[in-house]
Amino acid sequence: DRNWGVGWQKHFKSFDVRPIAAASIGQVHRAKLKSGEEVAIKVQFPNMRRAIDGDVRTLPSIVKTFGLTPENLDVDHYAALARDQLMAETDYLQEAENLRSFAQYLSGDQRYRVPTVIEQLCTSDVLVMSLEQGVELDTVRTWSMDARNNVAKALLCLILREIFEFNHVQTDPNLANYLIDPETHQLVLLDFGACVQISDESSGIYQA
Repeated sequence: DRNWGVGWQKHFKSFDVRPIAAASIGQVHRAKLKSGEEVAIKVQFPNMRRAIDGDVRTLPSIVKTFGLTPENLDVDHYAALARDQLMAETDYLQEAENLRSFAQYLSGDQRYRVPTVIEQLCTSDVLVMSLEQGVELDTVRTWSMDARNNVAKALLCLILREIFEFNHVQTDPNLANYLIDPETHQLVLLDFGACVQISDESSGIYQA
């Protein structure tokens, strides 16, 4: 109600209130728009920004008190970086922008598929995108060696293009962020909350 207003159900033919997936800061629901298009709706848990801010502010004190890191490590600096990254992940409008960017980067490359953003329903706490079908990445263990090699090449090519061509990297290593279409063998890229821009200096270091 807070994000869409009272009566938001009018946008949908159906809306499954049971989540089909959940993560640390939100959960995903399946729904069908009035147009008939099936969508995935990522809804953020309440008060996540406040919780993250409080947790990360407390972390340096705990680390220093119990001596969990080397003395010369600038804990405050890395805690601030962690806070900035985690707070960025709570901005679903930024994630929608990341989705659009990666869809453009990978346009024409049939090895990859990126969900389409449903712009009119997105807010900073709710992300709506096309529902993409696929199976978990470890399913390829049962495929032929050639098929597995092609998937591995596609994954390696993706990260190299992110660093050296796009200068824009999806930094979350969770394999649940990927599905694979068992018919087309396309990689379906799902989660773009944790994305960072790579500086020319960093790109140059990797090239060296």
